[in-house]
Amino acid sequence: MANLKNIKKILVVYKKSTFEIYQSSKDRFVMEFIRKKTKDVEAMKQSDNIQKHSLDKIISVVDKSGINYDIMYRADLTEINNKDLVISVGGDGTFLEVSHYIRNGIPVLGVNSNPERSIGYFCCTHAEKFEIYLNEIEKKTYNLFEQA
Repeated sequence: MANLKNIKKILVVYKKSTFEIYQSSKDRFVMEFIRKKTKDVEAMKQSDNIQKHSLDKIISVVDKSGINYDIMYRADLTEINNKDLVISVGGDGTFLEVSHYIRNGIPVLGVNSNPERSIGYFCCTHAEKFEIYLNEIEKKTYNLFEQA
């Protein structure tokens, strides 16, 4: 059974929130929409904050582990080689997108960035329990590399 000591290189892949994507839009109607104080816009801002908090928490835990890591936005993905673990931060869409770029049987750990609003059937944890989950891998109470 492998544990974190066998992991030398991690790739953290994240999604952007709808609000973050809308903020970079050049469409004036989109920009007018997100400037409004509607319930929808406020919900998008709240979701954006939750997702950013989740990514920050996960990066903090990985950073604390001392393992070498890279961070990549999911739209920038290319073939993933030379990593020992990929951490997908988002929901099922992010997890499935990551899976299309994986080579050489690299395991993917799905972390739901916003469990209240994001479907995460393929995600085995969320940001608040991420460190506990990694500790279980470290203690070998969870086999990340077990074949289904």
